[in-house]
Amino acid sequence: MDSRAANKKAIESLIKCGAFESTGASRKGMLEVMEQAQSSGQKLQQDAQMGQGSIFDLAGEGDQKVSMPFGIEEQRPPIPAEEFQQSELLVLEKETLGLYLSSHPLKQVAGALRQRVDCTLSELNQKPDGAWVTVGGLIVESKKIRTKKGNQMMFATLDDLESQVEILVFSNAYEENAEQIANDQIVVVRGRIDHKEDGETKIVVQQVDPFEPTDEELAAAEFGWLSTSSSLS
Repeated sequence: MDSRAANKKAIESLIKCGAFESTGASRKGMLEVMEQAQSSGQKLQQDAQMGQGSIFDLAGEGDQKVSMPFGIEEQRPPIPAEEFQQSELLVLEKETLGLYLSSHPLKQVAGALRQRVDCTLSELNQKPDGAWVTVGGLIVESKKIRTKKGNQMMFATLDDLESQVEILVFSNAYEENAEQIANDQIVVVRGRIDHKEDGETKIVVQQVDPFEPTDEELAAAEFGWLSTSSSLS
């Protein structure tokens, strides 16, 4: 295609979000050879403009099969088969689309995360005001601000696939916890429930820890889910 119709940034974004999945090539491999592939395409276009053949002459009439012009197959760089990890693919999708497309970071660890928390976020409104809870989920938004007294604090939104809650990190807990709160990070939060007068529930943070389950925890959670499913059936 004409390189003026889609620049390097556009093609890179299309690869990252999975728009070329139908080719069967890996996203990591396509990104590795993208510059070489673009150079080859530009060379073909230049040759066509100089009368050395046209890449648009490839189309045949009817069902007639037309072979590739000499040299085109040779100019195609081989695409490495190695692919990104699933977690890396999700990051690329979020980066380019603003959302996770092929899966969600919490799906693979939801069972293990449930074993570390007191309740889901949707159950917080059933807890009394001021109660201490341990909850977990994905940080989807975060914002640091400075108070009128000059102290740092943070607002963040925690999501566990069932619901969301705003967490507040005041100055007394900011220094120890701010680095743990970053967008797209899975965390376990310990804090106090704050039911506002308008009915909105928030959590005042005491401690935030990154959620990094072991293989044993993941396997145990998966086994527990399978056992529950079997007993229900």
